[in-house]
Amino acid sequence: CRELQVSLRACETRAVPLGTDRDGRAYYSLLHAQDRIYVEESVDDDKMLGSYPVTSIDQLILWLDDRGVNERALKHELVAIRKRVTDASRAVDGQEAMEADSEEEEEEDSPR
Repeated sequence: CRELQVSLRACETRAVPLGTDRDGRAYYSLLHAQDRIYVEESVDDDKMLGSYPVTSIDQLILWLDDRGVNERALKHELVAIRKRVTDASRAVDGQEAMEADSEEEEEEDSPR
């Protein structure tokens, strides 16, 4: 956890959280590490940091309660991040598929 704290402080790109949950935890998405959602929690005047892989963002979205204003806003932000990550993943998968098709065509065209 100490290494994560040092890494986050070095980045200083977390000025504005995505939002907070009912327990006051703040959630961040860092530009250089978009594969994780970072969580900051205050415990006895100490800041505790953790993270979720973006692949488990659906579970986090389901856990949030729409009845709370803060969690509703946070959920909205997380849904937008999930869409961005999903779209980027599909683009990468599509590019990999195109490259694989191209390699197969080259193999078929080469003399044996």
